[in-house]
Amino acid sequence: MAGRDIRRAEDKITRHIRAYQRARRALEYVDAGNKVMDKYRPIHPQDLALSGDVVEEQRLGQRNDTLAWFWCIGSINQEQGNEWMDECE
Repeated sequence: MAGRDIRRAEDKITRHIRAYQRARRALEYVDAGNKVMDKYRPIHPQDLALSGDVVEEQRLGQRNDTLAWFWCIGSINQEQGNEWMDECE
């Protein structure tokens, strides 16, 4: 049962990555410019690695973990803040 759930999650992630890659290629095709392309970088396998505190119980040194770059993009009003991102960080 857990194995099936993991495979479903992996399939879903793969579909989302493919959609992102298609959108990114479209931006390249229309010559979106460096500012846009720097924001929407390629996603590499290391970007998808799970944080150690997710896979290891009671692990020390969690403050050194960083989120993948794509968790920091989006249109967020900096003055208003984003409680979801605060929770992730």
